[in-house]
Amino acid sequence: MKVVIESPLNSRTQTGIEKNKRFVEWCLRAVWIVDGLHGLASHLVCPHFLDDAVQGERAAGIGWSWFWQGDPHWFFRDLGDSHGMKLSKERCLKENIPVDFLRLATYHPESWEAFLHGERAPHTQGF
Repeated sequence: MKVVIESPLNSRTQTGIEKNKRFVEWCLRAVWIVDGLHGLASHLVCPHFLDDAVQGERAAGIGWSWFWQGDPHWFFRDLGDSHGMKLSKERCLKENIPVDFLRLATYHPESWEAFLHGERAPHTQGF
């Protein structure tokens, strides 16, 4: 089963953006560990090759996850709701796409604790 992961990315500081990236990495890992699901977090992938400052590229990035049309969206809300998360929730509700609202702290406490301690989720060296 596939699931779209929703969490904040943008922040007023680069440090905040890096924190949000670490958070979604832990969310993706937790979804795989707990439920064996294949997660997509377009807001983690698209900034590697799209420019958020260019309106058309930003729109393409926002639309990226909708190619999994109909698959559930899980909103991890430990860090609050971003503007993008609110827009995604509205679209899901309008299109009858299943949504769930979770907290990493209760869904997978080990991942939450690792995140709080500043750890990065395990990943391939060099990335």
